[in-house]
Amino acid sequence: MSYSPKLMKKYDILTTIIPVNRCLTQQQSLEDKNKKQYNFRRFHQLYLNISHYDCGHHLTLFNLDFLSVLLLCGEYKITDFLDEFTMMNSQIIGETIFFLNIYRLFPFRNQLYGLLYNLLEQCLIVCPLLLITDDERQQYLMKCSLSSNIIYSAISQHSLIIITDDSKFYQLTSRYRTTVNECDIIYKKKVRQEKLVSGLHSFRYICCLTSNYELIAMNTSTKELTMQIPCNHLISFIGYKRVLIIARSNHSLQIWNCAENSLLSEYDFNDDIIEDYIIQDSDDDNRILKVNLKLSQTICYFSIDDNYQIQLIRTINRHMNNYQHRIPLYISVEFYYSLNSSKASLVIYNDKNPNEIYNDIDFLSLPKSVIYLSNSHSIAWLTDTSVMIFNPLYTKKILQPFCLISSADIIQYDLIHDNDSSDTSGFGKNNLLACVVKTKDVVDIYNWYYDKKEQKHVSRLLSHVQLDINIDYCVFNTDYRDGITLYCSDGKHLYKYNATMLSCLTASKHLVSSETLLQKPKIHLDQFLTYIDNDQNLKVFTLNDNYQLDFHLSIQSIKQYYFTKNSSHILIINRKNLLSIYSLKTSKLLWTTNEFEHRKLQIHSLQASFILICPQTKQIFEIDTKLFQIKILIQLPIDCLTSTLISDDRLFILSKDQTSLVEFNLINQSLINLTPIQLNVSKSTQMYSVYDYLVFHTHNNQIYLWQKHNEGLKELEETSHLITKDNQLVLVCTDNKRIILYDLKVKSRQTAQLDDDAGECEVVCLSNINKSDNEQYLFIICSDRLLRMYRVSNGEQVVKLFIDKDFYPFIGILNDHLLLKVANRLCIIKILDRKSLPPR
Repeated sequence: MSYSPKLMKKYDILTTIIPVNRCLTQQQSLEDKNKKQYNFRRFHQLYLNISHYDCGHHLTLFNLDFLSVLLLCGEYKITDFLDEFTMMNSQIIGETIFFLNIYRLFPFRNQLYGLLYNLLEQCLIVCPLLLITDDERQQYLMKCSLSSNIIYSAISQHSLIIITDDSKFYQLTSRYRTTVNECDIIYKKKVRQEKLVSGLHSFRYICCLTSNYELIAMNTSTKELTMQIPCNHLISFIGYKRVLIIARSNHSLQIWNCAENSLLSEYDFNDDIIEDYIIQDSDDDNRILKVNLKLSQTICYFSIDDNYQIQLIRTINRHMNNYQHRIPLYISVEFYYSLNSSKASLVIYNDKNPNEIYNDIDFLSLPKSVIYLSNSHSIAWLTDTSVMIFNPLYTKKILQPFCLISSADIIQYDLIHDNDSSDTSGFGKNNLLACVVKTKDVVDIYNWYYDKKEQKHVSRLLSHVQLDINIDYCVFNTDYRDGITLYCSDGKHLYKYNATMLSCLTASKHLVSSETLLQKPKIHLDQFLTYIDNDQNLKVFTLNDNYQLDFHLSIQSIKQYYFTKNSSHILIINRKNLLSIYSLKTSKLLWTTNEFEHRKLQIHSLQASFILICPQTKQIFEIDTKLFQIKILIQLPIDCLTSTLISDDRLFILSKDQTSLVEFNLINQSLINLTPIQLNVSKSTQMYSVYDYLVFHTHNNQIYLWQKHNEGLKELEETSHLITKDNQLVLVCTDNKRIILYDLKVKSRQTAQLDDDAGECEVVCLSNINKSDNEQYLFIICSDRLLRMYRVSNGEQVVKLFIDKDFYPFIGILNDHLLLKVANRLCIIKILDRKSLPPR
């Protein structure tokens, strides 16, 4: 397929070949599905439509209605669709989309209509995780840095052009994925502080006005400066290479070919001064220009022909009145107003003199500001309690404003933007308006139109969006597929949002903000979150029902700490080796001792007491939390290297030479010398207990399993990471490709596979057993910073998610919720029961 010669000449297209893409696929015949006709080409290309939302990007919020159409069709499984859409890479992106859909839909599970309910149900089958905190899901679809203040922008359906005052040009293109191209506008400055103050753009050319009153023209494709001349004001591009300006003297109009740096036409007003102007297309494809002259108080009308010549059509006297301000609405219509009056006037000109004058236009209240809405040739009249729209319909004799919004409270809109060049066919015959409250970071999108049946103007609020930035700049456009797209800036960055998606299902959702957490936390007993700050102070928190951390305790100068298993007390060893016990219910100090001030201790927690082993004296002590007495239990016959508890009644101690093992029964206080073991290691070994087994982890990553009534040690896989919980022993193999899952109670072994490019395991965690399906899950983060979730029962990978680019290697289970650390924020995820949806 080729471009026509006419198109190539008009748009300076360098090649005749039209690039092939999937939009050019052959149309397939319609199929009958239960007597409903479906266009299969549309379904096969649906991912192209969705990709307008940057869905290949990990920050995307998904448009749920598109997926609903797939379910309606019944032709695809969602997993097949995502596999096609993500170019066979749905394993990461696809599962992340399920995760996002659950985040958006689950809070509204009781209100969802049928198709979205089915979508949520299918997503839960794939990914049973619900994100609770909201800070991890950025609202924006795209973010790019801005170097300075925006002085010009032009938005269209698929692109946004921005020029900043420090001579930077940005072009954002949103076909299938948003791309950002930027370049410097380089020109000869007269003074060092010279900046750009305004701009224009047309296809491959931009024209900018400097603070030193010079016009700068540049070809954005070649980055070449094509023109630099004196200029007072930029008016408009006439075609894409010719620009209409007001000359530096402010007495003449000029049309320049900015590609060739040549003057095409000029009209001089002698000594008169150009006050304002308006330009619009005429019925014969020419441009009509209306110029108001200040000194002579006359209005001049010009045409601009195909040869770019400025031709005077007529001159008339301007209507004189006492209003302070004038806004040209059309070539023949002007709007007059004053800020100290609620009334305004409309003047309609004929060929010679004012033809019609309407002086009784009443807005009822004084304006805070008056804005010209260029797209609808209307006026927005902003007062303290209302936004009025004046949309004159001359043929219907409707020449009074209507109220877009009114309120008993003060309306805080401080920026109103008329939609520029959008495709509003999906919104009906409407006009769209963005109203911004900068102090509250709110953007409201309204549409309004004249209802012929009701014979009046009507309006409605389309979207109410609370953004996560301080709004300094805002433009928007609309498309019947993409909905409402916002581009906003906080002065430092430009952000892209989809206001339609942000408005969907958010009005009644309770937002949960993430807690700030600078240090790496630890989880104890699945109930307490702790961390030690930079001053070595211990902080103890619990998680409440509102997903916020409740502070319980702060203790200074901490070295070690231990919780009783019934969660009633905490034992502290401070920097001076003093032991203290605090109540976790009252946060009060209950007891302290210096008995062990000069000793090293191994400490184990029981339900309501602590077991202490002193290697120097070879003694075992018990401290209960009722009488707070130190009780000597036994004198050991061996030097103690390490120790561990099996259940609450048996204490196992490994000798310092790692050959002898003794068992101490805490109930009857009997000591048994067990069969000697042969670890054959020269360095220290760590010892753990799982069910009724002992697990030895040597310095060279060897794992050995020992059971009391079995002979010898059983060697397991070489391991880089090891965790235990309940009856489970989890080993991450040193090859970083396998995870071995042992259930030592039922004597089962499962293998979970890691991707070849996952990298080194950084942290691993086991959930509690899910009561509804008796399932337990393993979570792991490797150096590729993806969160992986596996079923413990069979080693199957459930999901692999990209949470955030600032993902920190920490996982914990607190009150049956998964805790992650994203940068300096605590991210909370709930593990859902797949059957938790209400019945339909």
